[in-house]
Amino acid sequence: MVKILLNTRPDDFWKEQTDLIRRRIDPDALFAPDISTVRHEELKDVRGLITYGLDSAVLPYLTSLQIVGIPMAGINTLPVPQLRERGVMIINAHANGRYVAERALALLLAAAGKIVSGDKNLRQGRWHGFAAGEPAELSWRPVSEMTVVVVGIGSIGQWTARYLKPFGSRIIGVRRRTGSDGIPDGLFDEITTDLDDACQRADALIVTLPSTPDTVGLIGDAHFHALEGGILVNVGRGDVLDERALYRACGAGRITAAIDTWFSYPDPPGSRCMPSRYPLEQLDNVVLSPHLGGYTLPATTASGREIVERFIDWADRGMPATMENTVDLEAGY
Repeated sequence: MVKILLNTRPDDFWKEQTDLIRRRIDPDALFAPDISTVRHEELKDVRGLITYGLDSAVLPYLTSLQIVGIPMAGINTLPVPQLRERGVMIINAHANGRYVAERALALLLAAAGKIVSGDKNLRQGRWHGFAAGEPAELSWRPVSEMTVVVVGIGSIGQWTARYLKPFGSRIIGVRRRTGSDGIPDGLFDEITTDLDDACQRADALIVTLPSTPDTVGLIGDAHFHALEGGILVNVGRGDVLDERALYRACGAGRITAAIDTWFSYPDPPGSRCMPSRYPLEQLDNVVLSPHLGGYTLPATTASGREIVERFIDWADRGMPATMENTVDLEAGY
């Protein structure tokens, strides 16, 4: 008999998904928001695990584990090297792509439109623009006049391009491999593998990359210099950016940044924590967002359903190499 463990949030949605799995796959499926409450004897029978994160200390007890499903895009909360060594399949969710892309667009518009700084100043009676006698070149910048470079053109990057299209921006996609295979026609005006050249031509750079050994620190000094006068938006993972280089570029006023994904997070959740070891929060040319891109009710439920559907596929068909949502454990996404 298949044994499924759902180590997920203690809410009605996941209770419903547990009931669905019990009906469709495993009548004895376990629902355990706290995995430490599951006896080791039960863990050894678990073949499929749905979780938002897994402590490597628990892994030795999961001796029968074959597949892990994570109801979000990033897999950096999993002990990937150990899972790869054991031949455990990982599947992730892409249903939140459209919501993260919407956040990326909102951040771009906020930064280009000087929304946050304008709001803050007007609350103190300070005006900008014609009412302050300022020249038009100091005002906000229309996205319609921009060349926007999207770094990473998976689900989030593609949705970002779809949302940008009606503005009339020129959209350049940057990917690791050559060609446009898997990319719908017409989404991007150009697709390239040359990040350096794309940054030279960008008015705005939107980063959607996951955190992998190849992407950590990928965007750094040279790219920020190339982007001078432009806007950086990050909805990928924080450590894709060189943290020190980002602060130097923003602190010197070379770029404007709008960031949803960070370098430091509260531990425990709900505690106070600054998002960077550098005081980016003190800079008026930085828009800060507390990692909300994929955290909406529609996004989280769609991602959860996506993973449960893949688990039903797995139970019905086994684990074919072509199984949808399978993570390439060498590439890290």
